[in-house]
Amino acid sequence: MLDAERSLKESRNRHHRDVWLKIALPIAGGLLLLVLLTALVSVMRSAAQLAVSRDVIVTLLVLCPLAICMLPFSIGLMTLAVVSGRLHPLAKRPLRRGEALSLKMQDRVGAYADRIARWSIALSARLAPLFQWTDRLISADTTSVTSRTDGRNDDDQSPKRD
Repeated sequence: MLDAERSLKESRNRHHRDVWLKIALPIAGGLLLLVLLTALVSVMRSAAQLAVSRDVIVTLLVLCPLAICMLPFSIGLMTLAVVSGRLHPLAKRPLRRGEALSLKMQDRVGAYADRIARWSIALSARLAPLFQWTDRLISADTTSVTSRTDGRNDDDQSPKRD
């Protein structure tokens, strides 16, 4: 029991020290830096001095946190590039199988398309007399209506008035 209590106490002390070193101290340092920079700006009177202090403040308060926030994305993209380079040889075999399957399917589709085209041509040849008969029927109806010069339709039985 004594060892367990001692290790528990050491763990609590380590946690307390880590909280102070990694959380409270950086926050206090940042606030102190803000106070010092604000005091520095209030003491300076010339425009050149204000421009220099403004540039330092922008760099410290905007650009540095931005760079820190973008660091995980940059590391992630670099890791992705390295991993994709290592995965390339592993993807070769499945891609070759997919290419072979695609070529087989291309041959099958070509064969089926040829069969269907031949069947369609044969059917059209068998039905050609029927198509010609319907074409003649349709063209005979339209020519009889438009070929009359006396102003009457085929259905019109009344005599023409002059």
